[in-house]
Amino acid sequence: MGITEKDVFLLSIEPTDLQEICGRISGHCFQLSLSIKTDYFNGVQRLQPILINSEEIQYASACKEALTDIQALSASK
Repeated sequence: MGITEKDVFLLSIEPTDLQEICGRISGHCFQLSLSIKTDYFNGVQRLQPILINSEEIQYASACKEALTDIQALSASK
């Protein structure tokens, strides 16, 4: 998304550039890898998502990969 971990942390403290960053990534699709931790506090379940990786979707390569997978599945039948 064009932003470092340090910048994301600073946004959580001082959200001045948040609008500019959201405008920059608007209209783009990203594939996100998340790790979600579940814990309980006073009997209430809380989810804590952690972003592991984000990358913009490259449609051409994703379609080629999907076609290769489909051809491999149809050849195995």
